This record gives sequence, C-alpha cells and structure tokens, in this order.
Amino acid sequence: MPIRRQWWAKWAFRFKTMVRYRLLFLTSAPIFLTLCALVAITFYWSVHYTWQGALIDVDERLDVADNSIHLIQNQQAYNVRAFAESYNFRMKLANDVPQDELIRWVSENKSRYELDFLRWRSVESMEKKLEYLNLTHKSSFFSVLDSSELDYLDRDLAKKAEVPMLNGHDVETRGLVSRTIVSIKDKHDHVIGFLDGGILLNNSTQLVDQISNLIYPQRKGFNRHVGTVTVFLDDLRVSTNVPLSSEDSVGRAIGTRVSHEVHSKVLNEGKEWLDRAYVYDAWYITAYQPIHDQFGNVIGMLYTGYLIWPLIETYLTNLGEISITIVLLLLVSGLIVHRGARDLFNPIERIHKVVKLVQMGQDKRIGTLGLDDQHELTLLAKQFDKMLDLLHERNQEIQQAALELECKVHSRTASLKEKTEELELHIKLLNQARDKLVVNEKLAALGELTAGIAHEINNPTAVI
Repeated sequence: MPIRRQWWAKWAFRFKTMVRYRLLFLTSAPIFLTLCALVAITFYWSVHYTWQGALIDVDERLDVADNSIHLIQNQQAYNVRAFAESYNFRMKLANDVPQDELIRWVSENKSRYELDFLRWRSVESMEKKLEYLNLTHKSSFFSVLDSSELDYLDRDLAKKAEVPMLNGHDVETRGLVSRTIVSIKDKHDHVIGFLDGGILLNNSTQLVDQISNLIYPQRKGFNRHVGTVTVFLDDLRVSTNVPLSSEDSVGRAIGTRVSHEVHSKVLNEGKEWLDRAYVYDAWYITAYQPIHDQFGNVIGMLYTGYLIWPLIETYLTNLGEISITIVLLLLVSGLIVHRGARDLFNPIERIHKVVKLVQMGQDKRIGTLGLDDQHELTLLAKQFDKMLDLLHERNQEIQQAALELECKVHSRTASLKEKTEELELHIKLLNQARDKLVVNEKLAALGELTAGIAHEINNPTAVI
C-alpha cells in the first residue's frame, strides 16, 4: 500500500510540475474520450439494434411461414374442390355407385391430389349434418382429431399420426390436421354428401422442410442462418426440423415439448412470443404464434427461429475487430501526438534544464533550439538568453561596485581607525588632566581645612 501511494504521489507530482505529461494528457484526452464514446456507441448499437434486428428478422420469417401454410391450405382447398368438380367423381355419383366402393375409390385418389386423406361422407349416414355444413363456409382450417376420428378418415392415418414422446414411454395419438370440407349437391341443389380432405401435420417433415427452405434459403457464398421451423400440437413438437443435437445438426426433436415460458404466453394467453427461448438443447432466437381450430381455440403453435450462438459469435467477432481497430487507432494517434509534441517537449525541457543550472549558479544559455526563427519557443529562448546576459552584466556591475565599495570602506575604516586612536589618546590625556585637577582640588581643600582648623585653635589659645 505505501509503495502504491508513493507511485501515485510520484506521478501526481510529475503531472503537476512537468509540461510533458500535461501536454500529453491535453492532446491525448480528446482522442481517448472520442474513442471511448465510439466504443460505447458501438456496443449500444450492436446490442440494441442488432438484437432488435434479429427479432424483427425472425418475426418476418414467421409471417412468411404463416403465409406459406395459408398457401398450402389454399392449394389443399383447391385440390379438394378440383376433385369434387372432376368428371370421374361426378360420373360415380351419377351412376349410383355403392357407398363402400365410392368411399374406397375416393380415398385412393388422395395421393393424386396431394392429400393425406380424402373421405366421402353421405348425408344419409351422417348424424351431424349441420355441423359439417357450417364447416364448409371455411375454405380450410386446423383441427385436432383423436385416433378413432383419424381412423375413420383413413385407415392408415391414425398410425401415421402417432408421435412417441422423447425421453418417455407415452405416445401422442391425436393428430393435427388441416382440413377442407366441401359440400356436394345434386342437380336439384340438394346436399347429398361431403368431401373431407386434407393433410396430416404429425411427422410431416416435408412440410417443415419446404417452409424452412423458403424462409431460410441456403446459397453458396452466403453465410446464412440455419433456420428451424416447428408445428406444435398443444406444446408437443409433432413436425419439426429442430435437430436433436444443435452441435451436430442430426435428427429431429419430434416428441419434445416447448419451454414453460412460451407455453404460458402462447398457449395459455394466446399471444405471440418474440424473444430468445430454450429450444430442446440450446438457446434460439425464436418467434411463436398460436394455431387456432375452427372454433377459435388455441390447439397448437407455429415456430420459426435459429441458434443464438452464431449471432453472438458474429457479434463478439465484430466487437473484437472494432476493439482491435480502436486500440490500433489509439496507439497510432498517440504516437503521432507524441512525435508531433516532441518538438515542444525537447525545447521546453532544455529551457527547464538551463533554468535549473542557472539556479545552481552556473552560467548557461539556451542557445538555438532547432526551430523556426519565428517559433514562439525560439523567441522565448532568445528573450530568456537576453535576460540572462543582462542579468550577467548587472551582476558584474554589482560585483565591481561591491569591490569599489569595499575599497572605500577599507580606506574609510583606516582613516576612522587613526582618528579613533587619536581620540582615545586625547581622552586618555584628558582623563589624566582631570585626575590631576581632582588631586589639586583635594589638596587645596585640605589646605583650606587645615588653615581653618589652625585658626580656630589659635583663637582660644590667644584668649587664654
């Protein structure tokens, strides 16, 4: 801790007292702050706009997938109607072919019209005629059928619809189908039956691959996302190209379930999901929307998305490239600033060195700095040298005056010394004369005293 404080105090002192460090700071700070602002703006732009762009992209692809399914349903409805208007079918009806034979013949034509099932239902054998009649108002719709209903539509349909639960022993026997029901009328415009045709979405790899190739086309020379498409029956993947291993891209995650968050928002609330989500074994950028049946109930979901890691990897790569570029720019700009400021550092340090030497008593001059004659530092150095020369002359004059003053003081001191000696002699003689006068005065006083005493003694004696 003391070492750290000493280091800080040392650099703080240098910063306060040395022009080099202050000048470097003042010239480098704007560049550094600008680059920091650029990094912050780039980071914000990359995180915010790149992520928003990815979400918008996957949402648009979901719209394309939804439109593709609608086109497939429209084609399905067209095929069913085309069969209903076909000459062979009308001739079968006109010839009063037995119902069993007609049902079998109709079912045999499903592949020709690109359908997974095609069923003839006579009104004579129907219990829910009105329900079927209402369904004819829609060109096509999604529906969930149990195994018995699937078996009724086609004997192979129930088996094809079975979806084994991955990591479990259960099997989903219900089927998600896209249906088209067309009413068939006789020449008197009476409904005599219905054609029920459509496609089964369970285990339909062709459907999801077709949509995936449409919304995520793979082209040589382009680095595109490997997109995934899934059709859900409730929360179960019944048709998907999501791989079992996101690293190896092998298998299909059919029979797996959606995450709890997506289940809650899409299936329970009936809203779209547009965010990252955990898809089986990895994080994806995802878009989900609910699939509704003929009654408006949510029966499944449509999903599109792609792995989030390639986006993060690209982002980190770009961020690294930008960071390296910024660091290189900072180093280059710092070097340019240092080299450009060196013409200022060296003259200033030379001036500072001369000032220190002059303070120590040495007679030094700055001299030429190697700069232009009109440079501010050159003019300052010349003026400083002139000041030093003038100061040197003044010092010499002061020294000469000091010598002359010393000589005058010496002569004056000698003269004063002689006079002092004479004065001392006079004082001594004066003191001697004063002493003699004192003695004489004392003797005179003593004589007078003696004479007075003698006089006083003589008077009584004379009387006696």
